[in-house]
Amino acid sequence: MKHSSRPQQATAVSASEHHNHQLYHEPSDNCYVKFNGSHGRILSLLLKFVLAFSVILCFGDPIAVLLLRPAMVEVSFEKASLTKFSITNKNILNFNLALDVRVRSPNKKIGIYYESLEAVAFHRGERLGSVSVRSFYQELENTT
Repeated sequence: MKHSSRPQQATAVSASEHHNHQLYHEPSDNCYVKFNGSHGRILSLLLKFVLAFSVILCFGDPIAVLLLRPAMVEVSFEKASLTKFSITNKNILNFNLALDVRVRSPNKKIGIYYESLEAVAFHRGERLGSVSVRSFYQELENTT
């Protein structure tokens, strides 16, 4: 075998030959990020917290519904009185309607807080009037 002391000449390679030379590069064993010490523990705790919070958000409401078994309130009208019922020349209706409303909560494990209520009177799809009802809390298995 004959060795040459002369440097080898570079050969020209076209762009297409160069790019098709190796399509896949095998990753080395050091191709990952490793967190050491306190950074790894902090990241681990953060990921555990995010996972636990996500599980609580996804499954918290269905579990609460299964445990508490809330029931719909029952609303009924006990007494009604209509006074001052008149129509003006401009077809404006004036009336005073008083209702006694009964709200029953059959729930044995939860009370209900009614924060914002509005009673609205309709006749044949037309809104006749409305009144705001003050907020209140209804105890367990209570009728108000």
